[in-house]
Amino acid sequence: MEYFDQQSAYEFKYIGERMLRCWHITGGSIDITVNILPDKSLHVQSANGPISKESNEKLFLAIERAYTYWGLL
Repeated sequence: MEYFDQQSAYEFKYIGERMLRCWHITGGSIDITVNILPDKSLHVQSANGPISKESNEKLFLAIERAYTYWGLL
């Protein structure tokens, strides 16, 4: 599954169990692990550490929109 978020210019590809690959229009990519918690909130982690709404709102909200688009939330 793939998703391009027009609001943030991030592109996502679902690459496996809880794994996303994320690209930004400016270049570069990161792999992200996403866990859906029982309350339907997301726990998002990259190799560099956790990604939260507080630490990276633009990316976190784009991931939420991707998961909503794919019907996973």
